[in-house]
Amino acid sequence: MMGKKRLVIGLPDAMARLQAKIFGLLPVKIFSMDNYLSLQVDSVCACNGLEALGITPHSVEGIMPAHFADRPYDTLRQTARRS
Repeated sequence: MMGKKRLVIGLPDAMARLQAKIFGLLPVKIFSMDNYLSLQVDSVCACNGLEALGITPHSVEGIMPAHFADRPYDTLRQTARRS
């Protein structure tokens, strides 16, 4: 959407478990064994919950350009050589 590439590296199961154990020891729990175990369970449903709630889904690509549109101060920032 924004034209930025991100490198995503998949971890083998043993490495992901080790990462969860190590990160679980940190003062701020950015990833823990509980998170790891939650990721082992599929979070999909056979029923269409959006339809049941009367929600019409939209693509992210169709909505996000409005969120990233030029803001009033963007032109001023560009002329001030800030972004």
